[in-house]
Amino acid sequence: MTTPVNGADGGAPERGRKRPSPAVVEAAKADYARAKDQLEEFTGKVRDLLAAGWTDFEAVAEVYGTMRTQPGTQMTLLSAVALVRLAKTPTPSLGELTE
Repeated sequence: MTTPVNGADGGAPERGRKRPSPAVVEAAKADYARAKDQLEEFTGKVRDLLAAGWTDFEAVAEVYGTMRTQPGTQMTLLSAVALVRLAKTPTPSLGELTE
């Protein structure tokens, strides 16, 4: 993600951001279903690890190791979908990782 630029009024960076072109948005929509399915699969596997007693950091290490072996473009798309979903989650449900 590029670093946002402050708006002319000195307000929040989001106000100064340029929206993606319609072509880029359409491409994202086309790729979303593929990434969504993979995200659901990976999320289920991570939930299984946590339910089996893995610590948060062990799960992060496992996911990171898996993601490093995947094609970059697919993992970038998967990460983008995950970040947008996470951003839509109410903040109180976001906790710190535990050991």
